Amino acid sequence: MRSVEPSPPNTEAILHAIDQLDEVGERSAAPLARAVHAMGADVALFISFIREDATRQSYRYVVACDPTWATNYARCCFDNEDPCVRYALYNTEMVLADQLPLLNDRERAMIASARDVGFISALVVPAPTAAAQSRVGVLCIGSRQPGYFDDPGNTPLRHLARSLAMQLSDQVQRLLRDQLASRLRLTPMEIQLLRYEQLGYSSKQMSQLLDMPARTIDVQFSRLHHKIGVANRRDAVRFAELYNLI
Repeated sequence: MRSVEPSPPNTEAILHAIDQLDEVGERSAAPLARAVHAMGADVALFISFIREDATRQSYRYVVACDPTWATNYARCCFDNEDPCVRYALYNTEMVLADQLPLLNDRERAMIASARDVGFISALVVPAPTAAAQSRVGVLCIGSRQPGYFDDPGNTPLRHLARSLAMQLSDQVQRLLRDQLASRLRLTPMEIQLLRYEQLGYSSKQMSQLLDMPARTIDVQFSRLHHKIGVANRRDAVRFAELYNLI
């Protein structure tokens, strides 16, 4: 099928929408939708993925498409079988959704359901982080026109899509950090202990730096583990790093 030439992106409108993402917190769907429409596209979905440990995963979404599909996406647990998320965990380059290798029927069903709500032609834009396979974002931008994103020479649109994906990633990470900080209410001392543990200091070294008994350090960590919901110091530091608490 012959590809459709994309409309020139409205750069000013896109950049304005990206700037607004910092101001709206959880209500990011409206500026995302404006940015996508300024690109000449129709729909979008941003997914933030965090792997806390071998058994716990966390997802956050910014939805600029049919909300009933987004609800069905969550109800069907498509996040666990989403080839876009899987691709973003191991790749940084943008790719057309049509070029994603689909590994099973669940992944094929997810892509088919997305096409039904406007992702006929779709661009998958990873938003990598320093945490690599433990934390990543991915922006999927869709058009109802077949072949809309097929032109690899449309550099302005792709640069703007990358900027949008990274800004969404940063905004969602800040939101999660602020929510956790408010819920956990970590004290300055607990934050300091986590930072020392991150550096590999022993309880004895921490006690010397903080002028308190090593036993008190151990008790503080025990309370901190319970507060965060982890089993040991290593997991506490990993949790704090994943959510940018330290």
